[in-house]
Amino acid sequence: MKGVFLAQANPFFAARGCHLTDSSLPYRAMMLYIIDHTYTQFAHVQCFALLSVFLASLNRLPQAWLLVGQAVRTAQDLGLHRSPKLLKLSQVDKETRRKVWWCVYGLDRCLAVRESQI
Repeated sequence: MKGVFLAQANPFFAARGCHLTDSSLPYRAMMLYIIDHTYTQFAHVQCFALLSVFLASLNRLPQAWLLVGQAVRTAQDLGLHRSPKLLKLSQVDKETRRKVWWCVYGLDRCLAVRESQI
């Protein structure tokens, strides 16, 4: 599963001039968060979700569940759980917001079931 995650995450980071290895992934993801945490960004939600999936692939489910919880709270702070119909955004941005929200929500539900939290 870790190989699948790295295969999916590499294009995301490659576009930014990075290449992921098993040892560099957690550090790069945390750096994305630490660099600019003075205000909430859409990238923070993606970062928390990626870290959560990575930890789940290492079978560190409690830690993954905590991080996806942070992703859900951050997404709600940004209003991703609300309909973007009235926002003045491109259709692509609206769809991206919707997809990220449902990805984070679904990941939270899956990890909650695995951790018997519901």
